[in-house]
Amino acid sequence: MTMVKKVLILLPTYNEGENLSRLCEEILTVVPYAHILIIDDNSPDGTGRIADGLARKDSDRIFVVHRNGKLGLGTAIMAGFEYAIGSGYEFVVNMDCDFSHDPRDLQRLLAKAADSDLVIASRHIPGGGVVGWNRQRKFLHWLAQKYTEVVLGGWASDYTNSYKAYRVEMLKKLPFTRFAEKVRGFVWHTLLIWMIHKKGFRISEIPSIFVDRRAGESKMSFKEMASGLWAILKFRFLNV
Repeated sequence: MTMVKKVLILLPTYNEGENLSRLCEEILTVVPYAHILIIDDNSPDGTGRIADGLARKDSDRIFVVHRNGKLGLGTAIMAGFEYAIGSGYEFVVNMDCDFSHDPRDLQRLLAKAADSDLVIASRHIPGGGVVGWNRQRKFLHWLAQKYTEVVLGGWASDYTNSYKAYRVEMLKKLPFTRFAEKVRGFVWHTLLIWMIHKKGFRISEIPSIFVDRRAGESKMSFKEMASGLWAILKFRFLNV
């Protein structure tokens, strides 16, 4: 199997100063041929300054985009997609910056991506799983997954994990700019893979262990989750 040639790792950040330096180091240890794009939403904890320092030290592989405020995860990913398209990358991988997503999975993710248009790092197939969640968190996640399967269909084992690899040639054919204007927050990931499925692109999965945050606090609120589930129901009946 041929390894992909140009890979961009997309890291949307907001208050990830505790994690960013170590994460970039681990990513580039696992996939030294990859580039990293940090998109910071004017983090008050100084994440943007840390990102600039990393880019100065490794200007060939680490790049930074600063935005004026907390503009949302969906628009950050959209900006990353546009950067990848404009810069001639072959694949773009989205990761959380809090070490919930293990950088060691990148090699398997990219190997699978060589013959796929989208690869989902799934917590719900053999070899995958979750570490560090209490019963309430596990129940809410199970509820969100089952709800999404009922509304969108059960063809994806993990709708809500944002750890994914996208083929850039596929992204060129998707109206993701218009799509991002309709939905915000974590649900952006869920509805984007549904749109990719509807368009008939090749989707595959690898097992992945999701580890709850090692530093900082989770930014997901119940209000955001409820809003996201409602957006899934509404979006199901829109023509995308």
